[in-house]
Amino acid sequence: MIVDPARAQQYVDDGWWDGTTLASRVRDLAFDQPEAIAVVDETTDARVTYSQLWDDACRVAAFLGSLGVWPGDVVSVQLPNWYETVAIDLGVLARGAVLNPLLPDYRERELEHILATAKSKVLFTPDEYRGFDHAALGRELHGSLDTLQDHIVVRGAGDFWQRVLGRTPAHVEPPDDATAVSEVIFTSGTEATPKGVMHTEHTTNCNVRSAYAVNELGRRERGKLLCERPVHVPHPGRLHEKVDDDR
Repeated sequence: MIVDPARAQQYVDDGWWDGTTLASRVRDLAFDQPEAIAVVDETTDARVTYSQLWDDACRVAAFLGSLGVWPGDVVSVQLPNWYETVAIDLGVLARGAVLNPLLPDYRERELEHILATAKSKVLFTPDEYRGFDHAALGRELHGSLDTLQDHIVVRGAGDFWQRVLGRTPAHVEPPDDATAVSEVIFTSGTEATPKGVMHTEHTTNCNVRSAYAVNELGRRERGKLLCERPVHVPHPGRLHEKVDDDR
């Protein structure tokens, strides 16, 4: 669905669409508050600052560029709530690519359909998670889908840290077009074949502002959010953008 120009202008006038992007906001926080904590990963006890997060996101963005991922290309990410998920998601957006977040419980049927429909160029998965061998399935999909150019395995026997976060930090200038498609999210597929929904930074960040206002998060002096969903699913998980913005 395309929003007509009059309604789009109304969203701008009302303040719901403000032209900002998540990558540019994190970059600004990395410069303004480099030592402030951006992400806490209880699976590793890691506490990551905005400066480190932005450096790692730039490493991801540069790595994607080396694979031939260009703005508008789709990158699929099937990872649980790990720090690496945040860095990868942010790196995809910093590259100007389209983020395709995938729930960890998707299996061959859903993934084959989604990756083929979205024409994903790169897939990030865990090695193993909750007893399932995601690496093996990813290798199978990589071999069967012509459009899937690379499969990156995170943690376990994967080489994500060596190939990506072990790179020299790169300078990345994030895109500033909040009207461009930045995410494609597929429905659950429980009753029919999953269908893709396209989001821009405008529409995603509008959801954040709505949740922020409804939950009165602005009353907290230093807001924090416990995220139980995968961090890249655009529900409460993306609230960190707005909560931390007022710190």
